[in-house]
Amino acid sequence: MPDPSAGLTYPFMRVDVLDRVKVYFSSMLGGSGVQDVVATAKCGLQGGLSSVPLLVLNPTELASFSDGGTPLVKILGGPTRSMQVNSKNNLAALVSNNPQIDFTQGGPNFSGSSFGVTGGPGTAPAGFVTNPPASWQASTVPIPDPFRKLAPPPVTTATQVPGAGTFKTVAITQDGCPIGIPYLDCTEYLPGNYPGGITISSQVALFAPGVYYVGGTGLIVASGSLVRPTDASGLPCSLLVLIGCHTPSAAGDGSKGTVFYLTNNGGAWGSGAPTIVITSNSGSLVAASYDTSKSLCPGQAPFDPRLSIPAFVDGNVFLAPCTNSGTYETTPTNVGPNRGMLFFQDRSKAALPQFHGQGALLLNGAMYFHNCPNSMTGPCNDPPTDYQTQLGLWGGSGTGTQLIGQIVVDKLSLQGNSSINMDLSPQPFNGLSVALLQ
Repeated sequence: MPDPSAGLTYPFMRVDVLDRVKVYFSSMLGGSGVQDVVATAKCGLQGGLSSVPLLVLNPTELASFSDGGTPLVKILGGPTRSMQVNSKNNLAALVSNNPQIDFTQGGPNFSGSSFGVTGGPGTAPAGFVTNPPASWQASTVPIPDPFRKLAPPPVTTATQVPGAGTFKTVAITQDGCPIGIPYLDCTEYLPGNYPGGITISSQVALFAPGVYYVGGTGLIVASGSLVRPTDASGLPCSLLVLIGCHTPSAAGDGSKGTVFYLTNNGGAWGSGAPTIVITSNSGSLVAASYDTSKSLCPGQAPFDPRLSIPAFVDGNVFLAPCTNSGTYETTPTNVGPNRGMLFFQDRSKAALPQFHGQGALLLNGAMYFHNCPNSMTGPCNDPPTDYQTQLGLWGGSGTGTQLIGQIVVDKLSLQGNSSINMDLSPQPFNGLSVALLQ
């Protein structure tokens, strides 16, 4: 059966081929000299599970995936094909000879995974390495957007205005405020609608679980800043318990993670839409390291030791909600074992989300940056009208960027001179694929 979310008038195609074959013996008995032979083939879009966690959607443009500078980009785990670039351009994937795209430890057995591109180049660039039977695969079939029918998360909390309930300060060790920071306290942000945007500068920001509608200048994590999730473990804070405790707001909406929905009513950093920018010197504050076991959802198995996820990380930490669906739940407290949607860019305009940094960065969840205003109701327009959001993962010296989950984006640019480890989810997600049905 086709996936009803495809939104297509004709999800199937049938081709009938009629061949009038000349016959001899039967024609001598008074019959016709030919006999009609009919062959039928059916193909179409059908629902199923797509297992490419790194998906670049732009269908036509040059360098919709590009890798420059001298970074080491390493894929660990995940399915047999780690990445798909949908552009049919002959230079859809532009990889220079200086960087190294290392897929040798990708795949379910950590023995190598493939790179798929609809266009080209037809042979692997010098900067790409993997282990056979995995390979560089050109002329692959494009994979549709698995989130094309996903509605934006609902706004369930009031508009937040700076200085009027947007945030509060908490003491060190409370709600996860780390020790060792050069500040007297942390700033705890609460879920809600932020039409003016959120700028974090010279502070340690804690984000309580829930949905953050971010407009204005977007989510800017600037110099002298550090981002961590709240921690609702330990005893409740009281007059008798002031250290290592939690306040009522630390649990947020109960989802155990955050969704940042980046709305389009402004712009920042040269973008036509508010987006997220993590600047080059954010996350480098001296602070207590974050225990990565705390990023596991209830019921989730411990991280495979073959992944590159360390026991503790420094720097910024962003965690998506714990879900059963892999996106977000209508009832936030309906938690499951899978991290869901972390960043969701409003589809109505193009944006330029950027992740820089000399400090470490841990991102656990799905990142969805797609420009297609008609995604919920019909097809996207061809570039350059749509498909113009570009995600930049641009590390600086000393960066340790850890990505756990999946990325779906129009265009992807990897730059810098650092190490970026992508620990890809082995869990497939819903998508559409072209299949021969009969």
